[in-house]
Amino acid sequence: MRNIPPGLAAALSGPLTRLAICWRIQRADGVLVALTSHDRDIEIDGIRYQASSGLDLSAMAESAGSEIDNLEVRGALAARNIRAEDIRAGRFDGARVRILLADWSDPAAGTIVLKEGVIGRIRSGELAFEAELRGPADRLEAPITERLTPFCRAELGDARCKRGLRAFTREVRVTALIDPVTIEVTPLDDPDGWYDFGRLRWHLGANTGALGEIRRQVGGRLSLFAPPAQPVSVGDLAEIVAGCDKARTTCRDKFDNLANFRGEPFLPGIDRLLDYPGQPG
Repeated sequence: MRNIPPGLAAALSGPLTRLAICWRIQRADGVLVALTSHDRDIEIDGIRYQASSGLDLSAMAESAGSEIDNLEVRGALAARNIRAEDIRAGRFDGARVRILLADWSDPAAGTIVLKEGVIGRIRSGELAFEAELRGPADRLEAPITERLTPFCRAELGDARCKRGLRAFTREVRVTALIDPVTIEVTPLDDPDGWYDFGRLRWHLGANTGALGEIRRQVGGRLSLFAPPAQPVSVGDLAEIVAGCDKARTTCRDKFDNLANFRGEPFLPGIDRLLDYPGQPG
């Protein structure tokens, strides 16, 4: 049973409905989007939830079982809040969402948290978007242990890798456009291939805040795995991080981080099970 604030309990028991659904969407790049189903803005705990009646939420149900409590969310694209170009750029991927129930006539009376989760699949058309909200129970489908692999399972710079990235990060400016996935940037002192499989984050231009992956680096020419969501212009700024192919030798020679390598390169593979006495090797 939910703990309902006394002020909100009075609104629920009254003869008239004064309830509004509020959405708090925290993107990975730090941008906060706050919306409400009410026809006027509502301020709760110092956050202004902007009126957006175009949101449509699939039915929510509480259950004592362990089924995955995912939801489908549909809504109209709003220029101030949720834009098609932001969706295509991946700025809403993995965003954390909290859905609240509030009394629009007295927002200070408290709220009820209806659902929490992260945005999974999201797509947009010309006028509307559709997103999947994955609840906490979705984690029950995730693997509970890691698979053995000859390659490192950590991501460069994360809590398991523990390698600081300051020395492996450069800020570059676009100097020429070769094709939709290839750009020239300011000269790099690093050897060819240093940024293969590396990360790129745009800091200035139409793609600001968006991430990309580098397929190949030769001198100052970067080839990306996919074209950016928005056109790139000469003068755009980006931050690039050296790439890691997750091999043991790369961890040792390039990043001097062998102590934190998360792989098993010397573990016998499945082919060893097929060996028989007297077989060479």
